[in-house]
Amino acid sequence: MQVKTLEYKTAESPEELYAYLGPCIGIGAIYNRRGYLLHTQPVGWNNFSAQLAPLLDDLTKDVRDKSKLQIYIAGCSLDGEYDQEVLEGRKTVLEAITNAGFQECLRKVQWAKNDSSQTLYLILKENMGKIEED
Repeated sequence: MQVKTLEYKTAESPEELYAYLGPCIGIGAIYNRRGYLLHTQPVGWNNFSAQLAPLLDDLTKDVRDKSKLQIYIAGCSLDGEYDQEVLEGRKTVLEAITNAGFQECLRKVQWAKNDSSQTLYLILKENMGKIEED
């Protein structure tokens, strides 16, 4: 199931969630074969951290054993025009995850190279996330 820009979706195994990312940020989580994927952009918000609330609220509500939670972060390439906002977005995402108490659940953070794209996959039947450079 594709998660498009400014969407947040959840799914159960055996579904897969994925997002194509360039300057956008994908934040995916897997907990007990349930997937959570937010596809957002760090540019143009007065309070970007508020965009992360649906995902973090669901994780706070659902996760009982943090050792079973996996979080993957990808995307957020730099293109020259909005680099400062993008860099702030990267920082905001990591701070929000830490403030929610999920820092130790980060399995992979892979920012896209300058002006490139990635795809973030949550493969729920295998209970794993994957980030591919496109």
